[in-house]
Amino acid sequence: QNVAIGREAAYFFIGGNNTSIGAKSLLGVNGTSTGTGNTAIGYNSGNAITTGSKNVIIGSNTGSTIATSDNNIIISDGGGNNRIQVDSGGNVGIGTSTIESYWSGYTALKVGYNNSIFGNTADSVGSAFFISQNLYNDGGNYRYVGSGSDEGGLIDLRGGAFVFSNAPLGTAGNVASIVPRLTISSTGAATFSGTTSANVVISRDN
Repeated sequence: QNVAIGREAAYFFIGGNNTSIGAKSLLGVNGTSTGTGNTAIGYNSGNAITTGSKNVIIGSNTGSTIATSDNNIIISDGGGNNRIQVDSGGNVGIGTSTIESYWSGYTALKVGYNNSIFGNTADSVGSAFFISQNLYNDGGNYRYVGSGSDEGGLIDLRGGAFVFSNAPLGTAGNVASIVPRLTISSTGAATFSGTTSANVVISRDN
């Protein structure tokens, strides 16, 4: 059974245990909206969901990006624009409706279109934390995020060390060739790569 409050709320939904509050929320598609356990609050909220289940949408987002997906959370504004989205893996996007397929061992916070911070989901020795520009890790490779040709940058923190890397121009989905440029060990020793000592300037305030 569904709970529906509002004009045409859950009108075409044949899946059960859905909660729909607001006009045309969880409106569904005739004969194909079989999702269960969804919660939608707001005008038009989740009205594009078909087979997706256990999703939560607050605001006027139609849920078109998660129509067939499960266990997502979307908080949108009255115009339907995504402000916060959480995917089924617990990855969070702020100001974006797209979260890349990060390796399942990482949890990510994506800010805007192509920047993120991510780290190990589980507690373990040697766990790592990353700050990334235009790159994500799918478990096998680093890949570019942005649709336009752009470089990538990455800061890798683990074992008390910092590794600063970058990647040449690349486009979305393609494998990025990460090149370490500066490594600062846990003892504070710095190693530069891809440059000569004549191009390195180190200064210290007195």
